[in-house]
Amino acid sequence: MKFLPLLVPCALLMLTACDTEQTKIAEKNTETENIAVDTGPDFDLVSTPVGSVSFTTGCHADASELVERGVALMHHMMYDEARMVFSMANDTDSGCAMAYWGEAMTYVNPLWPGAASPELMARGLSLIEKAKSIGGHNEREQLYIQTGANYFVDGITKTEKERLKRTEMAWKILHETYPEDLDAKAYYALFMIATSDIADPDLVGQRKAADLAFEVLAENPDHPGAHHYVIHAYDNPVLAGDALETADNYGAMTPRVPHATHMMTHTYTRLGLWDKAIEWNSISAETALAICIETGEVNLHYTHALDYLAYAYLQKGDDASVIRVLGDADELKPPYSELNRAASAYAFSALPARYALERRDWQAASEIAPRMPVSFPWEKAHDQYVAISHFAKALGLSHMGKFEEAEVEIERLHDMHEELLETSPYWAGQVEIQEVAARGWQVYLSGDHDYGLSIMQRAADLEAATEKHAVTPGEVLPAAELYGDMLLASEKYEEALNAYKIALNRSPGRYNSLHGAATAAMGMGDSDLAEQYLAELRRNTENVEGGRKVASDVNMLLAGL
Repeated sequence: MKFLPLLVPCALLMLTACDTEQTKIAEKNTETENIAVDTGPDFDLVSTPVGSVSFTTGCHADASELVERGVALMHHMMYDEARMVFSMANDTDSGCAMAYWGEAMTYVNPLWPGAASPELMARGLSLIEKAKSIGGHNEREQLYIQTGANYFVDGITKTEKERLKRTEMAWKILHETYPEDLDAKAYYALFMIATSDIADPDLVGQRKAADLAFEVLAENPDHPGAHHYVIHAYDNPVLAGDALETADNYGAMTPRVPHATHMMTHTYTRLGLWDKAIEWNSISAETALAICIETGEVNLHYTHALDYLAYAYLQKGDDASVIRVLGDADELKPPYSELNRAASAYAFSALPARYALERRDWQAASEIAPRMPVSFPWEKAHDQYVAISHFAKALGLSHMGKFEEAEVEIERLHDMHEELLETSPYWAGQVEIQEVAARGWQVYLSGDHDYGLSIMQRAADLEAATEKHAVTPGEVLPAAELYGDMLLASEKYEEALNAYKIALNRSPGRYNSLHGAATAAMGMGDSDLAEQYLAELRRNTENVEGGRKVASDVNMLLAGL
């Protein structure tokens, strides 16, 4: 593919903190070691390396190349940018049906939280109808257009789950009709992941999807979608290690595509590889800020990278760097990208909650204000993310001895859980875990230790039966870890150690789980085991200046070995 450069000027993002934020991130990157990629030219729509796809159309040659580029960007889930490229193809060849198909498909985000609004569904349907009225140049193109139509036609009357399942079946037909079409195979894998049960202990759907993606890589080692979907399929504790080679290659292949440079950190985070997670999320945040699309919107790739970046810093006990991340987020101003604001809603809710809860700063947790910043367009659909703020407040207030005020927050979590049961069962389950955990600590700290422990065990059991969503690097505060903390406070050291082990199996390398496991092992009198956990904690936190206050506890434990 050959394209003329088309840089999108940063001046277009006048209403955001683009210039100041990008300067600060660039300064931070000069201080970061082991950045082993070219951080040269900013991302541009038509010349930044995006991997390799071969997506032929019968459109005018220039338009066909742009459609091919748009497909590659969609595989990276750079949907806003792909839409602009498909629009350029429309301008080049108004009779290019596949350009309208591609533009419509940018409104379909199978693995992202939430779903397209009625307005976006209407836009997508209009584009599909335009593609159908023009008609594809051959049967393959006609089938692509019909596959897209399966999501939009009558889609407003169906749930997102129903739309995705119907579209997955259409991709299956397309793939089986054209088995040599690597993009059809990759899209089939993507929609298979989207419709798979993330709570399935055997991960059947995820494994099948990964097998398809690996088949694509066998024929095209630089295919962006195959890399992306392997990482998503294996974004779980059982399989993450098998995605490591793919993750490493993804970044090397596309070092300036924001979502790609973030995507491999799903694997790094799953494996507790904090330095790599920090390195690549820093690059992702930098490149996301450099994309100043013509609407002048803050894009979700930036806020998403910030959440993952803060999480990684917290696991290294590098709280000073987290403060800088929080400052970067605070300086953002509207407008925010209309496409999938849910990812930004999650990040805005999670960032302050993580910072307070990971440090066990109960005063700060008790003072968290939901739905911040006020400039963000919070919607009813964001309640499952707003719940994070109420969860943090409930824990903070209970630890401050303000049990009646904590009750208000717990009741709000209960109401949110009930409201979400019909519309979003997965997130209803996540809010229920938060509600039960907050209740357990309220009861425990009010003096009823046995009952509090039983409630907290239920929260840990509920969590063990679920999986995290791709929108988050990990639970804001894992129930298994909270259960370990409660058992440790009760001097039930062996049980506490088992709880921390469960937390670490699910989320390796967590600072507080390692610290808690070491403390529990010491309580059991097993200094050798304590040293093993502390050794990992030391490795994770080395070269961190002025570590967290709790680090002094680690030093005290070490002195006792």
